[in-house]
Parts: sequence; structure tokens; C-alpha cells
Amino acid sequence: MIIVDYTNMTVLISMIVFLFVMNFIGYFKKKALFVLIATMVSTAMMIIHFLLRDMLAEDVFKFNMYVDFATIAVNLSMLLIVDEIEVRRNVIGKVFESKYNNK
Repeated sequence: MIIVDYTNMTVLISMIVFLFVMNFIGYFKKKALFVLIATMVSTAMMIIHFLLRDMLAEDVFKFNMYVDFATIAVNLSMLLIVDEIEVRRNVIGKVFESKYNNK
């Protein structure tokens, strides 16, 4: 049995809490790195579940894949939002920096 099976409620809840905390920190600190790490973890879990699908029952495999796709969708959405905010903050900072350096 693999350890990242989401039918175990402890594993599912701990993964959801980890992803929520990483997205929360990334959103409020305006750092896309935290959300990128959460996205990479979700993608890694999907790859692990897909590669080890022979060890899981069909219903368990489908449930794991549904959870993986849902978490990737949420993480990619958050990554786009946070990255856009971070890029805009950098551009605005450079505009004001160059504006005050020219005077």
C-alpha cells in the first residue's frame, strides 16, 4: 500500500491543510514561490498515483486522481493570481524607482 492514498482521511486532511497553508502564505505574502511549491507537490502526487495505479483498486485510483486534478486546478489558479500580483508589484516598484532616480 502506498502512503499517499487519499482514501485515508488523515492523509487527505493533512494534504489539504498543507496546500491551503501554502496558498494562504503565498497569497498574503504575494510570493508565487509558495504557491509554486504547492503546485509541484500536487503534480508529484498525481504522477505517483498514476505510476502506482496497479497497487490501488479502481475506485481508489479514481478518487485519488480526482483529488489530484482538483488540487492542481486550485493551485494553478492561485499561481496565476499571485504571479500576476507579484509581477505588477515589481513593475510598479521599478516605475517609481526609475521616476525618483531621474530627478
